Amino acid sequence: MCIEGTYMNWFVVTDPQTPIFVEMQQLRDSFLVPCRLDPSLKEAYIKAKGNQFHRRTLESLPPANSMDTFNFWSVSYDGRVCMVIGNMPGDPAPGMWSRSDLRNAWGMKKTDTILNMIRAEMDHPYMDNGRKKNILGEDTIDELRRRLGERGKSVEGDLTKKLGGLRF
Repeated sequence: MCIEGTYMNWFVVTDPQTPIFVEMQQLRDSFLVPCRLDPSLKEAYIKAKGNQFHRRTLESLPPANSMDTFNFWSVSYDGRVCMVIGNMPGDPAPGMWSRSDLRNAWGMKKTDTILNMIRAEMDHPYMDNGRKKNILGEDTIDELRRRLGERGKSVEGDLTKKLGGLRF
């Protein structure tokens, strides 16, 4: 596993063995791991100047009609907290938003449909919102399925070099 960064009291951890998506190469299979499991590792990671994600404001998200321009980097979920890392085209670095922020900006149904599709492609469990009904148009769903459908090789070889991640 590779630490992509920290956010408050969590490590955002990815599996470099996971094949990448051909059309969404920045999207990684990620997990939230509490830093309290190894406080010395968090301290070492921060001293090594590893990535520290900062939560962005709701106002920094695009309007709901342009959510397709948002670049998803990861959807990290620990069973009760869901954090989304991503950026808009032209942003110098990715930011972090909560699932609630995305729901407030883009609507609950659209957000949950997209996050659950991404999570399903990563073989993660469904995040239940009490409704399992698709409300995005079929064209939008088909396009997202197409973009998520094709996988290439994994990026383990140069991942730690590019992202400055620490292995554990």
